[in-house]
Amino acid sequence: MSLFEEDGSGNYMPSCEDDVDIYLELDSDGNIMPRCTPLDLNYPADTVVLDGVQYGFDNQFEGNYICLGGGPGVPEIALSAVGDESAVLEVEPAVVTDKVYILWRRTYSGESFTGPNELYSITGSGFITVTGLTNGISYDFLAISEANGSYSLPSELVTGTPEPAGLASSLAAGVFSRIWVDNLMEQGAIIYWELGNIPCDVEAPFYFNAQWAHTINGDWQDIGASPVVDGYYIIDPVKRLWAKQIDLYYRVRMTTGDGKIYYSYPVRADGGLPPKDWVIAKEITRKEYLKLVKYVGTKGELYRRRDWGDICPECTDYDTGERIKENCEVCWDTGYVNGYYPPVDFWIEQSSHQQRIKRDDNTGMNADLNMTGRAVPYPYPYSNDMWVSHEDGKRYFIQSVSVVAKIRGKPLIINVELKLIPASSILYKLL
Repeated sequence: MSLFEEDGSGNYMPSCEDDVDIYLELDSDGNIMPRCTPLDLNYPADTVVLDGVQYGFDNQFEGNYICLGGGPGVPEIALSAVGDESAVLEVEPAVVTDKVYILWRRTYSGESFTGPNELYSITGSGFITVTGLTNGISYDFLAISEANGSYSLPSELVTGTPEPAGLASSLAAGVFSRIWVDNLMEQGAIIYWELGNIPCDVEAPFYFNAQWAHTINGDWQDIGASPVVDGYYIIDPVKRLWAKQIDLYYRVRMTTGDGKIYYSYPVRADGGLPPKDWVIAKEITRKEYLKLVKYVGTKGELYRRRDWGDICPECTDYDTGERIKENCEVCWDTGYVNGYYPPVDFWIEQSSHQQRIKRDDNTGMNADLNMTGRAVPYPYPYSNDMWVSHEDGKRYFIQSVSVVAKIRGKPLIINVELKLIPASSILYKLL
């Protein structure tokens, strides 16, 4: 069964048969429309045999592998991480009980895919680590479902390359525990990072910059933004990711005060979403953010609470690491010098309030106010972060965050629960 068919004029149009996937794209006006031409993946054709069932190349719709039996069942595959001579793939079958096999080959080589075998198969969702790869060579990965009598399509032919040997020491040091990209906002890609094991022999401050390349093993270039000092995110000033061309990767470079350099592992700029889902997610995010800014939202600033840095010398015991006093204006009661990262604009649609008046022997009558609100999670807030309202200057702790809407596990809209910080708190001195 083909996903496209010819009309009376000889043009390719989406098939009207049941159980087909229609790929989406943006037209010239930015509207989401069905894609009416074959995807131009340009990969050589192969035949794959899985447990005696032959999967052949569909000549009419380039890039799809179709079981001769037909039927539903499309597994999802995304490159999660790369390492020395290995790659980690995230797999999600169309049916939870389906077994999915992973196959691979060298990119553009024309060779047959390697596999399948039990070592690189999984039942249900999860991660598969493919080993025995060669540094410096790109690979295509393909997911095939073992559903009875079903065809199976690769959601994407994902290209992954193990890290070059020159970065082995940076990755082994574990300086970066996590890096991810949000590429759904109009201002450009936002690259975030979290630090893990910071070597004890390095000197602050830490300078961060992001680099980009079209392949993991490509020619890495700085994004052109000014380095961020002791921060947790950076924005790419150039729009590089488009609906029809998403082969793009980012990594983060950290330079210490004494000149040492550490690199993160690379991540895909699309956040691991298939192209059609990325286009839909971007449109949902655009409309939600527009509603917040123009109609229902309250502008404020989000202060991300520091989770790494210099330990506060004023309120932290040197031997035990425990905090020994409150109301510290060096760390703002966080335990880390400066307490919070520089603020970023953050809009919230305030939806409900719960207020309780209580008496405190030291400060008198205080209002205990809880509030919930709706927001776009860029950046994603965490418990104990602080939000400052531009409307009245009040400050709130973020108590909890819940996801309202998501696509393939990626949050698009969230609810936040806020608790008013008493006016007597030293946090009102933080500018």
